[in-house]
Amino acid sequence: MGAQPLNSPTKAVVAQPFWWVPQAPVASAAATPARPPSLWTRAANLNISGTLNAKGTKNFKIDDPLDPEHKALYHASIESSEMVNIYSGNVILDRKGQAVVRMPEWFEALNTDFRYQLTTIGRSAPVYVAHEIQNHEFKIAGGRAGMKVSWQVTGVRHDSWAQAHPFQVEKMKDANGN
Repeated sequence: MGAQPLNSPTKAVVAQPFWWVPQAPVASAAATPARPPSLWTRAANLNISGTLNAKGTKNFKIDDPLDPEHKALYHASIESSEMVNIYSGNVILDRKGQAVVRMPEWFEALNTDFRYQLTTIGRSAPVYVAHEIQNHEFKIAGGRAGMKVSWQVTGVRHDSWAQAHPFQVEKMKDANGN
């Protein structure tokens, strides 16, 4: 069984032009009917009463703030009371027990209000953020040469879309309980 429009007799009518894909496996790609391209992109709001489960990632696409006409950024979503992005990685400290972590060129155009977390791997050390993010990089210090440090930086989105659509954590329900 291939993809079917939501107004299929076997499912409740929601709002076209959204599509659902049944959980039964499809025998081959050829068995899945082609969906008109116009049904993939719509400016609309979708409200679901109940649970929405996503298999895979919940991605979002936003304009690259440095080249919005030609590039898009894709990020996987997490749940938060803020519109935040999370970046993480590992770094090996140099002979001075320091490391510079370089972020993407667009990092500061997309994010602000940075929060840092550092964890040493293998042994303890009083590592700290020696220099906060500036010019797409930050500096870690206070460790031992060759030590591995896991880092995480969270930034609050402040691109033009985020500024135009501030996130509301708490909202009043309507008469239908939505």
